[in-house]
Amino acid sequence: MQARRFLLIQVLLCVVVSTEGFWPWSKPPKQDNEIKTPVILVPGSGGSQLEAKLNKPTVSHWYCRQKTSHYFTLWVQISLMLPFAINCWVDNMKLVFDKNTNKVKNAPGVDIRVPGFGDTNTIEHLDQNGLVMYFAPLVTRLVSWGYERGVTVRAAPYDYRYGPESQAEYYTKLKHLIEETYSTNENKKITLMTHSLGSVLTLVFLNKQTSSWKDKYILQWIAMAGPFGGSFEEFRLYINGNTLFVPHFILNPLTVRREQRTDTSNIYLLPSPELWSGDEVLVKTPKRNYTVNNYDHFFEDIGFPLGKQLRKLVGNFTYPLSAHAPNVTVYCLLGSGVPTAERFSFGEGEWWNTLPEETYGDGDGVVNLRSLRACDKWDQRQVFPVTIKQFPSVGHIEMLADEGLHNYVKALLF
Repeated sequence: MQARRFLLIQVLLCVVVSTEGFWPWSKPPKQDNEIKTPVILVPGSGGSQLEAKLNKPTVSHWYCRQKTSHYFTLWVQISLMLPFAINCWVDNMKLVFDKNTNKVKNAPGVDIRVPGFGDTNTIEHLDQNGLVMYFAPLVTRLVSWGYERGVTVRAAPYDYRYGPESQAEYYTKLKHLIEETYSTNENKKITLMTHSLGSVLTLVFLNKQTSSWKDKYILQWIAMAGPFGGSFEEFRLYINGNTLFVPHFILNPLTVRREQRTDTSNIYLLPSPELWSGDEVLVKTPKRNYTVNNYDHFFEDIGFPLGKQLRKLVGNFTYPLSAHAPNVTVYCLLGSGVPTAERFSFGEGEWWNTLPEETYGDGDGVVNLRSLRACDKWDQRQVFPVTIKQFPSVGHIEMLADEGLHNYVKALLF
């Protein structure tokens, strides 16, 4: 999900939780006896490092690099978010639509890869200097319980710009990682632990697997802050852009909007008609109101007609949710009681370039409560239990460092 601004603002404020010293003896624990289920982590939107190598036919600005001899960190490298440099970053990060293949792909001459598959270091911190924390508090806590990085706790980062329509290769790698982790840990079933967009992609993944495979390899799925029915916050991205962690007076949000609109993962996370009624006005303007029933008009009016094609491309991989139960034991952990945007109202003029009046409802600050709780639609559609656990006043990113959530997860693992 596109919550990168919230991710970086809030994660930079997190403090790595202290390690619990609960071992009664100085002798190290025998992990094979202690760890009952290995953990594989799937991050959310913006939660994986990206590296790029350039050999571009042209550049958007004279000061942008056209060719590099090696891969460099594209996300997150704070220096690339600064004025002028951000123009080069946008041109390197954007996706382009290929009419011949009906697919999206990297910009010409840009090769992007995801480092650290299988390890946790590239999702614990999103930059090379360890300043931008993400999963670090939770992984640190897992290690304090006896888990070992790269052995009993592993990670499956991915290119979060793409929606599920483009993740076939990733799903193959994820399946192999699960099977490998299972076999190297004495055939212990795996706990999938996912956050935000990673929860939605994992739902698609599980729906692609056979029941026998899931029965053999998956013990349980702990889905944290899953936007299973999308998020209203996506409208902000398409209308105003998302300035990440950079103040507006330094970075124009319309600059990064050019890249963010091309990501099919963002299209996929627009509010679902399963959870939002066609009579519910989401964006109110002087000339037209927008609901889940007129997305095509919305894309036309904001000057992004390509959005209509991209929306057809992402399809309905998890719609309706009631027909896409994962058929594994599920624990949906979510924050609530945090003001979350649910409606925009604009005045006269080019409203798609102005700031709206916002109406707020319940949620975790990024994802609306109705979407976070949508996993309850599986309760009567599968034999495996579905448990929903709310953490009041806990935000979308803060939950990864929340002690109450950690204690709940510990009880599930042990």
